[in-house]
Amino acid sequence: MRFLSLSSTLVAIYAISTLVEAGDSSYKPDKAHYTFAIYRGKDVFGTAIAKTTLNCHPTGGTHPHAKAACSALDKAHGDFKKLKSTNTVCIAIFDPVTISIKGKRNGSTVNFERTYSNRCIMVSDSGRVFDF
Repeated sequence: MRFLSLSSTLVAIYAISTLVEAGDSSYKPDKAHYTFAIYRGKDVFGTAIAKTTLNCHPTGGTHPHAKAACSALDKAHGDFKKLKSTNTVCIAIFDPVTISIKGKRNGSTVNFERTYSNRCIMVSDSGRVFDF
C-alpha cells in the first residue's frame, strides 16, 4: 500500500512538471526592432558616442552580438528592466553614460532610458545587451 501511494505521488509530480514545461515552451518571442544610442553624461542631450540597431525574430541589425542580445531579451520577455546582470566586477569610476532605446516590439512602441555610473556597469547590468 505504501509503494502504491509513493508511485501515485511520483506520477502526479511528473505530470505536473510536464505541464509546466509545456507552458514555458509555448512562449512565442515577439518580433522587435530597436535603435540603441549611448550618450556621455546623465542625459541624452549632445552627440551619441555609440549607436546600433537590433532586430529580433528574425535576428539582424548592426548590433555586434545580435543573437545573444535577442536571446537575453527573450528571457526578459522584452523588458529591459528585467535583463539579468552578468555581475561583472567594474572599477568604481564615476563616468556616467545614458542608454536610450527606441523601437517597436510586437507592434507596441518601446522607449527606455537609463543612466549608469559608467559604461562597464551599463554593460554588466544589461546582461551585455548594451555591449556595442
